[in-house]
Amino acid sequence: HGPAEELGTAGALVRIFPDRGLVLQQINQGQGPGQAPSYEIATLEGRSVARFSTPRNMQLGRPTPDGRGLLASQRDVVAPIRVVPVAGGPLRQLTEAREYDWPLGWSPDGSHVYAWTRINGQEEVMRLPVNGGPAAQWPMARETEQPATLGPDGRYLAYSVKSGSDSRTLAVRRLADGETRVVTRTAFYAPQNRVTGPGGSDANGDEFFYLE
Repeated sequence: HGPAEELGTAGALVRIFPDRGLVLQQINQGQGPGQAPSYEIATLEGRSVARFSTPRNMQLGRPTPDGRGLLASQRDVVAPIRVVPVAGGPLRQLTEAREYDWPLGWSPDGSHVYAWTRINGQEEVMRLPVNGGPAAQWPMARETEQPATLGPDGRYLAYSVKSGSDSRTLAVRRLADGETRVVTRTAFYAPQNRVTGPGGSDANGDEFFYLE
């Protein structure tokens, strides 16, 4: 309680990473000839940490465990999940292209990335080994909506399922055995208020927020 504290100013804010005390903001949309979108990572107090550019049509997600890159995927196209290095350099491909993959987060040891994907029309959550090997898959109901929130230890997934014109069922699934707990069947629906963790749609957190 009490007055809000202003921590700094930002340009076109893209994402907040409260667990790291950082914000990601876009400083150039890259719409001119020969230009590329450019971004800045800064502290909450406004000190610049890194600046980098990406190809057009990229969506940026969570930082890598070592903080040297960001998970990324391309909007509205079939494309693999990549890592964008914040110090510059070529993008690193993590997965094979399937269908509109969206990264949810990392395993605690950084050896796997979790992603939301669609395979043969079926919505699924996948755990993909970064260095190759078989992936684990968890089918989701067709009515399940993105985004979803992955727990910090990679054991639980919070997500919403459409249950009415203006309400959603909010559930938490234990990925190890599929056991699911319904949190509420009357979550209020609005595009900007879907299931999120601290910091945005794909942020890991011990808590998440919703409206009823």
